[in-house]
Amino acid sequence: MRGGIGGRGRGARRHHDVPDEIRATLIDHVINHRLTMAEAGRRVQPNVPRSTVSSIIQTFRRENRIGRQPQVGGRRKLLNEQQEREICNMVIANNAITLRQIRNAILLDNVIFQNINSISISTIDRVLKKHQMTMKQIYRVPFERNSDRVKELRYQYVHRIMALEGNETPHILVFVDEAGFNLAKGRRRGRNIIGHRATVDVPGQRGANITMCAAISERAWRWRVYEHQAQDQRALLHAMDAACEDITGDQCRGWLRHSCRFFPRCIARENIRCDVDENLWPNREQRVDGQEDEDGGQEREGDNGDH
Repeated sequence: MRGGIGGRGRGARRHHDVPDEIRATLIDHVINHRLTMAEAGRRVQPNVPRSTVSSIIQTFRRENRIGRQPQVGGRRKLLNEQQEREICNMVIANNAITLRQIRNAILLDNVIFQNINSISISTIDRVLKKHQMTMKQIYRVPFERNSDRVKELRYQYVHRIMALEGNETPHILVFVDEAGFNLAKGRRRGRNIIGHRATVDVPGQRGANITMCAAISERAWRWRVYEHQAQDQRALLHAMDAACEDITGDQCRGWLRHSCRFFPRCIARENIRCDVDENLWPNREQRVDGQEDEDGGQEREGDNGDH
């Protein structure tokens, strides 16, 4: 039967090759640690179906073999392992690169891809999916974020905050921030490894038409949004005053703890790719305020409808 689940049509299941390292890990989970095949498949990333784990275990018990057998017969592979890694490196270096741009770069490269005279876009797409690189929404990062000037400003800012906190006179720190949207136009979709954001560097603000300002202290936070519209325009200073007057809760304490974990990177003048938890701390267990941040995000979405 063609098509549908298990068929050869558009609804067919995709086959993903399991690397030898993952195969050895699965065998260790099942044989040595006595986990079930389903549990072993869930312990690795990306997850491996139970049927695939069963096939790997049966092969190991029958042939005492961990690695896959070399491909024999049929048409030979167009790209070798080094060339596939180079294609993945193109995507890692530029998450917004298109498949056509990758194809043009391959055809112009006479060093690594000297044996490639033609290659289809579908072949490049299969290579990226094989290496767990998927299409996702692009996260725009202003390239000034990691300039020497901004790194030095972050360094001085953290030292100033630490000096205030070390003072005998108690201080209440109120952070006021303003952010503009519509930074720049560009591609909205890109590729990157599963579990990592697709990012692209963009210039600073270019005619932002929406502004969000926020006031945060140890006691509460509040934010407002106003649009640059001639018929209904709210002064930015008035919005900040209204935000500061509405400090009534303790939702921002998790943000302050987040900043304390973030400060060492500022002192070390490190590059900050994205100011979000999943990029600063890929391991979710290290995100102490992960659940609190999610709750705060839901609350902010609720406030957005009011303003």
